[in-house]
Amino acid sequence: MRTSELNLSGSSPRPWLGPWRSNEHISARSTLLAGLREAHASNQALVQGSAAWHRAGRAESLREEFLLLRREAEEALRRVEYVLAGLGRSARGARCWLRQGDLALAPGADDASLVALSTWAIGRISAGTLRLQHLAHECEEYQAARLLQMSVDGQLLSARRIAAAVRGGGAAAPALVREA
Repeated sequence: MRTSELNLSGSSPRPWLGPWRSNEHISARSTLLAGLREAHASNQALVQGSAAWHRAGRAESLREEFLLLRREAEEALRRVEYVLAGLGRSARGARCWLRQGDLALAPGADDASLVALSTWAIGRISAGTLRLQHLAHECEEYQAARLLQMSVDGQLLSARRIAAAVRGGGAAAPALVREA
């Protein structure tokens, strides 16, 4: 790279022009990898939590929604594994975004408590996943960013359906309104 192509700090203003990478880019990439491992651990916790919530639920419609949440969390888990495999990394050695016991049920928890706990956990995991999506964009990992966004979309839809299962007794998806 020619000296005239460097900015005042001595780094390239256009790192995509060659194999050169800044220290900031390397740091963001290592932060992304650590975050992906944490997302993997968090989605594993959500899979386990949704199975426990399914067993504890009283309303059949809510129990069905917890099964759908489990499937969605498993799909998010597979997406993170796919991204990590594409980056040549494994998911080992990460901490979960949720603390041990955060997903534990109180004895005799009713359906409203299950909904509150599950939507809180989904929100926490979705917030962390959205931070990762932003970081993936910064690292020019656009496929990873898209897969993370798909996971968030699915989990937030599950949260809405879980809340609707208790409120209305049914798990109907939000209807689209057409204007004539």
